[in-house]
Amino acid sequence: MADRVDARGHITFGGRLEGEVKGRVARMIVNSGEGGDHRDFAQISGWAARVARDLTGPAI
Repeated sequence: MADRVDARGHITFGGRLEGEVKGRVARMIVNSGEGGDHRDFAQISGWAARVARDLTGPAI
């Protein structure tokens, strides 16, 4: 898919896995104590800013 849309790259962010979750693997992760909120909002904001800059071009 990335080739078809000429993507410049990709990134995967950590997520949140807590509380009552669906799925066997998700439950195993939460029950093992490895769940939680692993989102890095500074990383996400930086990525969003770079995407916006790439889409809008340089400021005049």
